[in-house]
Amino acid sequence: MVICNDSGLYFDVLPLEDDRQPGLNIRTPGGCERLDDEEMIVYYAKLVKSLGGKVLAYYLDGIAVYNCGKIYDYMENSEATRACAFYMVDQPSEHRHPGWPLDSLSLNRNTLTYFVEEGNNKYDVCYTKAVDILDIGKEEFGMTYEELVRQVQEAYQDADASKVKEHLAIQFNVEGEAAGAFYLEVAEGKVTVQPYEYYDRDALVTTKAAVLEEIAAGKLDVVKAFLTGKIKVEGNVGKAALLKEIPVKSPAKA
Repeated sequence: MVICNDSGLYFDVLPLEDDRQPGLNIRTPGGCERLDDEEMIVYYAKLVKSLGGKVLAYYLDGIAVYNCGKIYDYMENSEATRACAFYMVDQPSEHRHPGWPLDSLSLNRNTLTYFVEEGNNKYDVCYTKAVDILDIGKEEFGMTYEELVRQVQEAYQDADASKVKEHLAIQFNVEGEAAGAFYLEVAEGKVTVQPYEYYDRDALVTTKAAVLEEIAAGKLDVVKAFLTGKIKVEGNVGKAALLKEIPVKSPAKA
């Protein structure tokens, strides 16, 4: 038996088939000669700068197993992987992680800290916030997946689902900013929102974070969002429409 595993790097802003996607050729992008650590930092900093200076990035893992003359393969779901995505920026940290050069360009979406510096924080050594180096505010990085899920959870906390007389399970796939998957379930009159996929769902809703923010704030109902093309629904559209029967909590006023 032979087992092989590899990872590919992808930028959310580019189509998967775009020639600028590193994919499996992280060290040899575009068919160039193998880059060393510093050359990689220079190359990817320039690429990210050409894409606006900040991109959402993620790794896709693939596994292949050869056994008794047969090959079995598995590739991670790109939507699920986006839940663990990170930011890559065009201005590198001054610190280096030998063998992992892109850690000097990659930021944790929650802390906005360079990957190369996160480990050092455990020992209180040279901990630098990326926002200090980049001289930009956190708002320029947009909403994170965790913040979006929390906002939806708060909107439906203790919501009155008495008009929904049946079990309901809706998975939301968020594209672009705050990318990831979560689900909303109604069971015995109680609404639950959790940051996981729901395989035995009634419907799959694909949309953007900004649309979900409007829904969570009570500014847009799912039926209107569907009719205007702001959300896509796969599965039981009628059950997805039941979300309109669940009033959201009004956001607190400042």
